[in-house]
Amino acid sequence: MSTAPNSPTHAEVPPVTPPIDSSSPTINHGRFQLRSDGVYKITPNDQPDGEAKEDYICSRLEVVALSRTEDRSEWGKLLKWHDHDGFEHRWSAPKELLPKNGTDLAEILSKGGVNVFSAEAVREYINWENPSERVLLVPRAGWQRLVGRRLFLIPPDRVIGILPKQHGIVFQSDSYDRTQRVVVSGSLSEWRQNVASYCAGNRNLVFGLSVAFAAPTLELLGEASGGFHFHGYSSKGKTKILAVSASVFGFPMMTWRTTDNALENTAERHNSVLLALDELSQIDPRKAVDTALQQRAEPRWISQEGRWWGDGVSDFP
Repeated sequence: MSTAPNSPTHAEVPPVTPPIDSSSPTINHGRFQLRSDGVYKITPNDQPDGEAKEDYICSRLEVVALSRTEDRSEWGKLLKWHDHDGFEHRWSAPKELLPKNGTDLAEILSKGGVNVFSAEAVREYINWENPSERVLLVPRAGWQRLVGRRLFLIPPDRVIGILPKQHGIVFQSDSYDRTQRVVVSGSLSEWRQNVASYCAGNRNLVFGLSVAFAAPTLELLGEASGGFHFHGYSSKGKTKILAVSASVFGFPMMTWRTTDNALENTAERHNSVLLALDELSQIDPRKAVDTALQQRAEPRWISQEGRWWGDGVSDFP
């Protein structure tokens, strides 16, 4: 299953995004070359016997597919790279960024671990590429109807249901934010051994896991969304319950300390899966109630530190 740092991913569900072959150390793209160590801009020499000029513009960055939403809007280009720790990133750069001077685009890529030496040349390189693969951008997890079919999306790119072969899926919100990324680690058996096994005999941890697994079934049963609150003194394990619950789908545990719009966007991304929220005491509980009731995505909530709205409140000593 998709999980938090010490828990696993959905190992049994195959990825639906088309595989990308990065085995070739050098790929020629006309004015640019993609090599094992990065991307080079090639400028021909006007002299008959002169050598072309090669300029290193950034670390290895692949343009792997054209992306769009299902309503054929929000077109972009799906980029793939590895950061300094070797972690793979995939992000769809909106086409609206490409006509600009490249600074905004370069800042986002640099934040994700790309070494950018020429913002304008990187923008030009991405704009120049025209890959044949297509992927659908999906801004939320959980149940949804895509390409005429009811599917369940498990971020970052796994699907329960039958997706046409010509379609890949990329889970992405409006902007690149590392804190929004689902964390995938290990295998299902490792999650059972390193996370689930330690919950046996602890009613609070078992309850937290049960809420996480129950969340996707509510839509199938026609039941309304709701929330549960863990209330108690400090250092009694409330945050640990949230962390264990969040490991089921891998969304980072969030806090209530944010703006109304940001919290609504977070709820929208979670859709049919658990949203674990910590530190409710940091905001006005009435504000939390209003936000929770007004949000339209109907995620499955679980929280701690202060009473708030929900189908039920769970008090534990």
